Amino acid sequence: MAFGFHFIFPDAAGLAARRSALDFHATVAQLSAVVVVALLQGFFLVRWFRSRWGRGDEESRPSSPYLKHEGEEEGNWARKAKAWSDYLHLTKRFAIIGASQLPLHYLLSLKSPLSPLQLLTRLSHEQLLETHQVLGRLIQILLTLHASFYLNFYLRSSLLAKRIKDADVALGLTLITLLTLLGTTALRPLRNVSYTLFYRVHIAVACAILPLAWFHVSHIRPYIAECALIFTTHTILRFLASRTVPATLTTLPGTSLLKISTPAPESTWQAGQHIFLRGPARAAPASWAGLSANPFTIASNPGSPSLDLIIRPLRGATKHLAAAPGKVYVTLEGPYGAGRWMPDWRGFDRVLLVAGGVGGTFIAPVWRSVLAARGGEGARLVWVARSGAEVAWAFGTEKVEGDVEVFITGSGEGREGVEMQSAGAGLGEGVLVRRGRPVWREVVDEVFAGWLGMGVIMASSWERGDLGER
Repeated sequence: MAFGFHFIFPDAAGLAARRSALDFHATVAQLSAVVVVALLQGFFLVRWFRSRWGRGDEESRPSSPYLKHEGEEEGNWARKAKAWSDYLHLTKRFAIIGASQLPLHYLLSLKSPLSPLQLLTRLSHEQLLETHQVLGRLIQILLTLHASFYLNFYLRSSLLAKRIKDADVALGLTLITLLTLLGTTALRPLRNVSYTLFYRVHIAVACAILPLAWFHVSHIRPYIAECALIFTTHTILRFLASRTVPATLTTLPGTSLLKISTPAPESTWQAGQHIFLRGPARAAPASWAGLSANPFTIASNPGSPSLDLIIRPLRGATKHLAAAPGKVYVTLEGPYGAGRWMPDWRGFDRVLLVAGGVGGTFIAPVWRSVLAARGGEGARLVWVARSGAEVAWAFGTEKVEGDVEVFITGSGEGREGVEMQSAGAGLGEGVLVRRGRPVWREVVDEVFAGWLGMGVIMASSWERGDLGER
């Protein structure tokens, strides 16, 4: 007995009943995600009806009579078999519930706009990434509990020395070791130190666990087959979305920023979307060629003759890329991202766009799309940068339309909060330039005072301190 549960060794009929219950719970766990998506589609449908024909009184919620019927059958079995005190039943349930969530976990990682979850939820892959991360932690907890409970059982039953030599146990221990490695490298502090290491470990483990899990036990093979299908489809879609193109690399005057210009693809992109870039073999160690893929926001406007990226080289792949010659061939994959699901900006009374540093590569194209949608009215852009040269690429030297305010934080002439001449900062006419950092409470009060419909979109990194205090 352990943790209030008993070590039960049933006969053949009991084993079959235990397996039936485990399979049922795994099916319910997997279908639960379908119910959530169905409810979300119901919400979208109700919202569409309300916007078209006015408000309704009730919201319809889909139900599942099948699950209710199956639930009654399982409840009857549970009462007969007294499974709630069965230690091994609990141990096995940890694993099969975790395995049943693996296909959804892989599906949430799909970057392609053809992903069914993106189409159904109207969220981009980076917006679904948080759900992917949370689900991954839950799966790891369940599988770790499964391994821990089994090891406890073997120790108490004096079976560990024998069972650890068996293939299924050895594969299981290898699996949990790989998942622990993946979970450790996915922790934010380690991920921030080396995203490239995290990415490579992530991909390697995602590939390795499938054959290991397939040969571990037969009961989870349907879920592993689903994962393999999703992973293969994902790989094919990413390959089809990739292309190798010539690129021109230049350093923006007065900055450390690197501009990468390539010919525009045949199919255009949306403001705010990004691509994955793989540098040339000469820009990275040969063993890394083809593996180093970094996401960068498209800084040029949709429909432009060139696709431009603005990068701040730091370390790793971007550092190697900055050392590459002026003209190289690079591989682009995409476009991807939330630009496909931007809201209708005409539905807001006022819109505030905030950029910090190179976060302007996302905000600048979105700002132009907001101005176009609203006829140039009711939108304000606030950009915090080290120098005027770092934002000059977005405005040039011509007159700038719209309400634009740039805060310069780098050392130079001028006092904190004092307005500067836009020309003196290297910017076009119409840009209000200030020295120092904004007081965000004052900015928000000034933009939204007296208005109800407010839209705020921001691109920066609080950890880097680009925007100052919150």
